[in-house]
Amino acid sequence: MRSVRVGLGLCAPGVPVRIERLLVSLGLPVTPPRGLDRSAIARALAVDKKRRRGEPRFVLTRAIGGVTVRSGVRGDAALEELARGRYPGRG
Repeated sequence: MRSVRVGLGLCAPGVPVRIERLLVSLGLPVTPPRGLDRSAIARALAVDKKRRRGEPRFVLTRAIGGVTVRSGVRGDAALEELARGRYPGRG
């Protein structure tokens, strides 16, 4: 959902790239594990504590060290990113 964050005007295009490079340099994963169960993710989104008025809310990067919690981001868009082997937020 890098494109979601950038498209919503939440962050500059280079911010997600910088964050990903940092995570890689620290040996942290930047892709979801193989075999991730999309239906389990969908069920978790349905009961997530950030959910408001029936809508999932996502923590999205605004800048290095700054995030925002947003609704209006389709949960299926996040699931599609995961199906492509990317964490929501990676382009």
